[in-house]
Amino acid sequence: MTRPAISNFARARAIMIRLQKHLLILIAIAMTLVVLYQIAARIGGFSVRWTEEFARFLSIWATFLAVPILISFGRLINIDFFHLAMPPRLHRIVSYLQIAVSVAAFLTLFWVGLGQVQATWRQSSPGLLWPMGLFTLPIVICSVLSLVVVPDWIASARHPGNESDMEKYL
Repeated sequence: MTRPAISNFARARAIMIRLQKHLLILIAIAMTLVVLYQIAARIGGFSVRWTEEFARFLSIWATFLAVPILISFGRLINIDFFHLAMPPRLHRIVSYLQIAVSVAAFLTLFWVGLGQVQATWRQSSPGLLWPMGLFTLPIVICSVLSLVVVPDWIASARHPGNESDMEKYL
């Protein structure tokens, strides 16, 4: 059985998603180790001030890096009771409208997030002494990565229940 022709863009999206998944696994391991270190330190009678902030930093990055993956596979939390009950034509129109509003939101978040990163880059975090812009940078990156997976979202809106171009490749 031959595989269907897959665009280079779909391959790039698949690689991007795989890299994000691996990065999320590393972040989860790092968060676990940092929190365990913090617990051990407190049991030992001392406190390490950077551990809580570093765990929060990793949590922020994990949350925002997961969004494009969830969008790509149609797994982002949503309330779709009425949407699924609509006639097919109206269902498709509402799906495209949802995608258009989301794209506008991603572009807005990119623009506002970029300004926030620039505004906070020279400020230091209290525990890690890292630029605060690193804490808002995931908003910008998530917006760009979310825009990259919009074709998968459009494919799932066009053919509900079918695999997207990227899912066939994975």
